[in-house]
Amino acid sequence: NGSLYVTAEKVGEDTTFGKIIELVEEAQDAKSPAEKFIDRFAKYYTPVVLLIAILTWLVSQNLELAITILVLGCPGALVIGAPVSNVAAIGNGAKNGLLIKGGEVMDTFSRIDTLLFDKTGTLTKGETEVVLVKEFSEISLDLLTKISVSKFRFCYNGLNES
Repeated sequence: NGSLYVTAEKVGEDTTFGKIIELVEEAQDAKSPAEKFIDRFAKYYTPVVLLIAILTWLVSQNLELAITILVLGCPGALVIGAPVSNVAAIGNGAKNGLLIKGGEVMDTFSRIDTLLFDKTGTLTKGETEVVLVKEFSEISLDLLTKISVSKFRFCYNGLNES
């Protein structure tokens, strides 16, 4: 039974949510290499199919055959397929708190075989654990472990416990 006063410091597009929506919209407008290729392909393919249909009608006088060529030759599925799948992936990611910045990123994801995170407590619950150590130099695993332990001994960010 009191009063609550709220002051909005930012509204609309200036809020964090507004910025996220803006980024999602920009991501949906960005084209992946596959989409760019399909656009270039359709630019030439469609007029060729139209020309073939017209020539078919002129030579055979068969309108049904010409329309059949138009229907079968329509690149609609190609032109619509890639953008729709990218927009769906970006939208699904946004619903789950993941911001994907465009179709190019989706194309890059398809070629990833290893993903590394270096964010203690940001992407995890802060319960870090060393799962695998790989050597990429002449340093022995034992020496590498000793160096790591000495570096993290006085570090208080959760990594020293792992």
